[in-house]
Amino acid sequence: MELILQKVCGRPAQLPIRLRRCGPADAAAFFALQNEVRAAMPHPEQFVPDTLENITAYLREDLCIGAYDGERLGAYFILRYCGRSAHNYAAFLGVPREEWEHWANADSAIVHADFRGNGLQRLMLEAALPLFPKKITHIGATVSPQNQYSLHNALASGFAIVSRREMYGGHDRYLLAKELGFEVFGDFGLNIFNSESAGLVDNPILSFELTLNQSNRISAENTGVIVYGRLPLML
Repeated sequence: MELILQKVCGRPAQLPIRLRRCGPADAAAFFALQNEVRAAMPHPEQFVPDTLENITAYLREDLCIGAYDGERLGAYFILRYCGRSAHNYAAFLGVPREEWEHWANADSAIVHADFRGNGLQRLMLEAALPLFPKKITHIGATVSPQNQYSLHNALASGFAIVSRREMYGGHDRYLLAKELGFEVFGDFGLNIFNSESAGLVDNPILSFELTLNQSNRISAENTGVIVYGRLPLML
């Protein structure tokens, strides 16, 4: 899948890249990019890194998408099929064990700083969806509450926060889920009240605390409102 990035290093650009499914031969590039991005994080403890051995196994057994600028790996997305293993995020979401095989883990999404601002996390997920086995109906994910960049990307990709708990040896995490094959709406519980928050999700339902006049000033596509009481009271 060929794409044109509109930003490089935060500046306007026209950089052609390729999204493709990756295999064990890409393991060294994945491992190096993970370590480079983690080292540059203000709080690297928010990200629990994988070993080269694990990454190689994911590339062999699971679904991994890489974004390449020529020979340079600029981003990757790892989605794992954990089945009835205790590593399946479905186990922490209250899903019955017999349904775990229908879930995949959005294990990690890494984007080099040079390529951020192009929606690559969402684009890599979209590239992966047609490659999923038909039995996969849901995707689970975890995000640190302090990692607002990844959280906003996950919400914009149709994930919803389900719960919050300690994972990975005591790290604070949101657990998120996405159901495949359905149109996703950002419901009123997100309390969307301005154009910035409305732009983070698809089909946002605006906060019912807004008046109709305030709702009309929201600059976003496919917005919806929930109206109650008499309309004149909302004007």
